[in-house]
Amino acid sequence: MPHTESDGPLVGETGPWCSCLHGPGSHGTGVDWQDQAPGCLAAHPSASWDCCQFAGECFYLIGAKILYCEISGDNVAWSDNLPICEIIVCAAPGNITNGRFTVYKEVYQYSEVVMYRCNPSNGPDEYSLIGETTLICVDHNRWSSAPPECKVVKCDYPIVEYAAIASGVRRKYYYNAQVVFQCHDGFYLHGNSTVVCGANGTWEPELPKCTKEAIATTMVSTTSSASGFTKSCLYLSISFKFLVIF
Repeated sequence: MPHTESDGPLVGETGPWCSCLHGPGSHGTGVDWQDQAPGCLAAHPSASWDCCQFAGECFYLIGAKILYCEISGDNVAWSDNLPICEIIVCAAPGNITNGRFTVYKEVYQYSEVVMYRCNPSNGPDEYSLIGETTLICVDHNRWSSAPPECKVVKCDYPIVEYAAIASGVRRKYYYNAQVVFQCHDGFYLHGNSTVVCGANGTWEPELPKCTKEAIATTMVSTTSSASGFTKSCLYLSISFKFLVIF
């Protein structure tokens, strides 16, 4: 049977040949094979392992992910020790200043959740939670995000000339507070009407402006022709108000 690449490794010479003894009186005698017939060993594939999952609990791999069956002389052995699977767990996430998380345990199983919240403030300003409220154990000793922070984040009272606060009026503005502005009659809004108190204590985006003049805005519309050339059309949009006197 011919030997192919998909067969196992060949041990010995690829093929013996017939050798005759020469010399006086050698006719018809002294015929022998030059070497022993070769042998073939069964092909040994490589083996690979990955994360296993049993009964709803996820495990992670410790050791080599891929092993190879290696042949050294007459010995056949794997290239490394067999790996093992350990259950995925997370150590308790970090504690935070001015806050805490629940439920506290020494070890958390895969996909378990902790929730953070800020402590009541002893001062005049409340604490804001900056970051993710919920953390999930997603891999061995790895949470879905870093622990949040609890700190005072306060934005200045938002004042826009020639505008009133249409929504979000309050005495103090803390993190994530939202305000909506509306220009007085005869004035035009330039910017975003809605702003939010950001984590760095500034309004995001920046406060808008209300101006007496109309604000011109440009829009570019791009189309492609059949010839492959691109055409750009420029439109000018201006808001007007008319005063009619009788």
